[in-house]
Amino acid sequence: LVGSEMCIRDRLWRVVAWLARLISLKPLLFILFLLERAFVLYAAAGLASTIAPKSKLAPVAAMILFALIPKPILGNGTIVQIYFEQTGMSIPFILLAMAAFYKNRQYLWAIWLALAFNMNSLYGAHAVVYFGAVMMVYPLYRREWKKWLAAIGLFVVVASPAIFYTAQAFIRESSDSDLWIIANQVRSLHHLFPLFWDKRVFLKFFTLLFIVIAVIWQKKGEQKQLYKIGIVWAGVSVLWLLYAFIGTAVFESPSMVIMQPARATDFWYAFAGITLIS
Repeated sequence: LVGSEMCIRDRLWRVVAWLARLISLKPLLFILFLLERAFVLYAAAGLASTIAPKSKLAPVAAMILFALIPKPILGNGTIVQIYFEQTGMSIPFILLAMAAFYKNRQYLWAIWLALAFNMNSLYGAHAVVYFGAVMMVYPLYRREWKKWLAAIGLFVVVASPAIFYTAQAFIRESSDSDLWIIANQVRSLHHLFPLFWDKRVFLKFFTLLFIVIAVIWQKKGEQKQLYKIGIVWAGVSVLWLLYAFIGTAVFESPSMVIMQPARATDFWYAFAGITLIS
């Protein structure tokens, strides 16, 4: 666990440590927090403008939504944090990757996603699954597979530091899997073990899911791409939740649980929130 957590956070904080040689740490973290908050508002507005290009209110509504610090329903995840940290910094890059993906701008998508992966490889890996599912299911993306293959190569190159260190962490095996599970039931119950969560959170999750599906269903005539991508991503979010149950309740596998699959629904929340207000 310690190894994987260090690899998830390592790159960003190396940069912060270097900057702290030039600027006192507290003012530096405050400045970085302000920049992170401005960046996520910009990215949210950009995605809203991509989904609803004719709407002047959509980007404003998206910025208001993210300024209100939306809280994920499952897994105690992170979309907007109240302080500067690596997960909150990865979210705006993921939002920009969503917008580039929607516009079919392969190389820009690869760069944004790779930067998100370098900020937080866990959330980057979650995002890769969402994007990969659409590429496999949606003919629009399959037809341009050569361009997407080149973009994936670019992503791998830019994200290679995070991929390398994260892979090193994940190939380590726990010396005592049972002890690992017990320790994390104490340490990370809110992130990892859905069987112990309040059952009302699942009702909220599926209520939001069906509301978003209903909204994009109504728009499918004029926004076919939004409908198809939204349906795939809704399905992927449910599969991540199922994965969380299987990993903890069936296999009790540290290598499955450490992916924090319930937090992968944060990708869906960000997309769903902006879709609803657009």
